[in-house]
Amino acid sequence: MLEEKLTNLPKGSGIYLMKDDKKNVIYVGKAINLKNRVRSYFQNKENHDIKTRLLVEHIKDFDYIITDNEVEALLLEIALIKKHRPHYNIQLKDDKSYPYIKISAENYPTVTLTRDYKTDGGKYFGPYTNAMDARKFVEALNLLYPIKMCKKKFGSKKQQRPCINYDMGLCLAPCSREIDKEEYDAYLREITAILNGDTDALMSKIRERMGFYAAKQDFETAAVLRDYLYATEKVSVKQKISMADENSSEVLALAYDEEIAVIAMFERAKGELQGKRTFVLENISDHSPVQMMTEFIKQYYSTDASIPKTIYLQYALEEEQEQSILQLLTKKKGSKVVIKVPKIGDKKKLVDMLEKNAQDAVFQYRSRKEAERQKEERALAEVKNAFGLQRTIERMEAFDISNIMGSDQVGAMVVYEKTKRAPKAYRRFRIKYIEGQDDYAAMGEVVFRRLKRAKKEMENGASIQQSRFLPLPEIIFVDGGQAHVKIIQGIVEDFGFDIQVGGLKKDISHRLQSLWTQGRELPLEQLPDSKRFLREVSDEVHRYAYEYHAVRRRESMLDSELTNIPLVGEKRKRELLRHFEGIEQIQNATIEELIQVEGIDRRVARNIKEYFEVKTKFNDENRENNKKKQKI
Repeated sequence: MLEEKLTNLPKGSGIYLMKDDKKNVIYVGKAINLKNRVRSYFQNKENHDIKTRLLVEHIKDFDYIITDNEVEALLLEIALIKKHRPHYNIQLKDDKSYPYIKISAENYPTVTLTRDYKTDGGKYFGPYTNAMDARKFVEALNLLYPIKMCKKKFGSKKQQRPCINYDMGLCLAPCSREIDKEEYDAYLREITAILNGDTDALMSKIRERMGFYAAKQDFETAAVLRDYLYATEKVSVKQKISMADENSSEVLALAYDEEIAVIAMFERAKGELQGKRTFVLENISDHSPVQMMTEFIKQYYSTDASIPKTIYLQYALEEEQEQSILQLLTKKKGSKVVIKVPKIGDKKKLVDMLEKNAQDAVFQYRSRKEAERQKEERALAEVKNAFGLQRTIERMEAFDISNIMGSDQVGAMVVYEKTKRAPKAYRRFRIKYIEGQDDYAAMGEVVFRRLKRAKKEMENGASIQQSRFLPLPEIIFVDGGQAHVKIIQGIVEDFGFDIQVGGLKKDISHRLQSLWTQGRELPLEQLPDSKRFLREVSDEVHRYAYEYHAVRRRESMLDSELTNIPLVGEKRKRELLRHFEGIEQIQNATIEELIQVEGIDRRVARNIKEYFEVKTKFNDENRENNKKKQKI
């Protein structure tokens, strides 16, 4: 089949996806001529480098997508590498997440601090190397400009009552139309100008407020404003909007060893250094510095990163890809982008200095990884010794139960592969067979169901990839002491599995106190290398169980709320919950919106509206009465 597909390949440009025997994408590549490029993998194999030979050995199938030109192929290649994370492609990791200041894409936008740069229509400014200064900068903007700070979404419908920010003078309540759109947009234009670097107006406002509070001898408030002023001064020097100005440039250098590479970047604007960033490249074996630099440029600048006018590199790009990359960058920026490799002069000295930073980053990365590895080995060895295990620990699971007086009981299972969390393997359970508050029985039910599912998957011959409850762990932790351990160990033995059970016993403050295993209690002080890990496991499974219980409580409250409405039975309740996101959306829906739900006619819709109108009126009257009582 492969030979036939190779024969019928088109000669145009496009991308190709190499797959293994399980149909997993293991490599994504771009080609000017798909026929020549893909066939080259299977011809003259003795001339391939080691990595290519390994790749070819695992190729069992391939797909391809034809594009109109090489730039389109480049864009598609980048997108598919991000989607599939193929084993034989270089992978990009940013070793530090810097914050941005974001103006959201809403009718009435907010100004917030975020570490997630998304293509959601918002305007992003930054990144900022000092998160504390950036946070104070945002606080100053929200204090001095009365724009929306809440996450509430509202459209054309006017809200009945603004929130507490309006009462405090921090927001002009666009939700209840206390401010018109033109006035709100004027504030946003001022804020945008400030984030673009024109901070004089903001600093003037802060100084004016400082003088006001100092005159009132409110020195505490004046000191807070002083901190805002300092933060504004620092941020104004370092900021960079998501679209760089025409005089901007960036300088990149590379350092690497046999396992990882680090790209170091200097950001420059108006001739001044704006900060340094470092990025880690993985899967680099048998790749040249030129290939690594090329892959970084393609992947990094295809994101929402700002594109400078000039990029200075330590190594030139691969000759066959340089023109398509330049076309892509120029198209995204909207003006010509230049890539240079300086050989002499100040720019060359800057690249050399940056290479030293990259070399240091490689050393620091390796040192950190080695320290983490040794720490993990010590922790696992200590846990292994505590349980008397002879085999290596690959997987551990922890279980917890959450309820309030036996209501809405749930169980949770978290998974650790060695000492690293494996969130995709986490599982949640609704307690089905236990009435009332009986944590022992509930824990037993959860572990029994988990092991039963694993045994069924084993009997059905399910592979690890297809399974939801395999592989089995070497250790199971339960929330509790000796009694919990005995119950769960008995269940494990009934299944015939070779799994050790330990109890994570907590004190009255709900902090982990000791580990119960092998019929004895080990205080955490006797486990110096693993106590931090054990605390993390205990806290993580409690968090996961509690969050699921909170979800179940909200669902129960919502069910109860809707059941009170005349003519709304179980079927209509399910349809309402399927159509709307939650109780607030149902409460704010118009009759026309409600009758869009299957099974809801005008009579039922009027019942729903009347129910919530009466409830709102009752709550408002209660609040007014409480205010009057407080005044008295």
